[in-house]
Amino acid sequence: NLSFDVDHDALYEFFASFGALEFAKVVKDPSTSHSRGTGFVKFTRPEDAARVLSESSKIENTSRFTLDNRAMYLSMAVSRQEAERLRNTKKETSTIESVTVPCSMAERLRRQGRNLHLARIGMIRAGTVAAEGLSKEDLAKREALLRSKKLKLQNPNIFVSDVRLCVRNLPLTVSDEDLRRVCLDFLGADSKRCLTECRVMRNLQPGKQQFRSLGYAFISFTKHEDALKILHHLNNNAEVFANQRRPIVEFSLENMQALEKKRRRAEKCA
Repeated sequence: NLSFDVDHDALYEFFASFGALEFAKVVKDPSTSHSRGTGFVKFTRPEDAARVLSESSKIENTSRFTLDNRAMYLSMAVSRQEAERLRNTKKETSTIESVTVPCSMAERLRRQGRNLHLARIGMIRAGTVAAEGLSKEDLAKREALLRSKKLKLQNPNIFVSDVRLCVRNLPLTVSDEDLRRVCLDFLGADSKRCLTECRVMRNLQPGKQQFRSLGYAFISFTKHEDALKILHHLNNNAEVFANQRRPIVEFSLENMQALEKKRRRAEKCA
């Protein structure tokens, strides 16, 4: 999740504060020489690498692992041979799950993990560069959401979706179509098939306020990459809705048990 503007020197300077480095390298596309948004850092001492990995996995340390306004998520590098083996294993597993052995939601999540590293993306803390221009009210909302998220993630049945976004702090005049148009304008018309949900939540209680926007929405994609792009585009964007409100965008928290019940109901009705 590196910013495309980060180069080798910036990456080296950032991680050198955690320990002595052998190298820091941003991965570039050989055909364009542009950054791919990923990089490699090698510490001189293995214990420094282990400490950085451990610290980066904690939600409360997000601001410490933010570079050029992007929250980074870290993992231990593997050899090219091991990476190829893992890719092949993933392909085989996908084939088995989708064709011969349909897995429950619970089983898939046990294999894939709860995506806790995605919980940090989109967070903005007071005092950081990303927080410049934010009102006290918006910062308070973000801090309250962070506290709520920490509590929810203590439940092992709660996981972070890698393809569904929750968009809060929306102007009450924004409709499903407005939000869809913003996404497609940014991603391009070809991405229309990848956008599977774009829904502003509304009050369904009878009365004068019925169908009034609740100020938040859900957007779902078929690909994680598209969800990540829209998160970075919309989150804290002061211009996307004509300076009315700055959206608060995060990967959505989902309940494994609730989704499993929904899947079983759908199977019974099929």
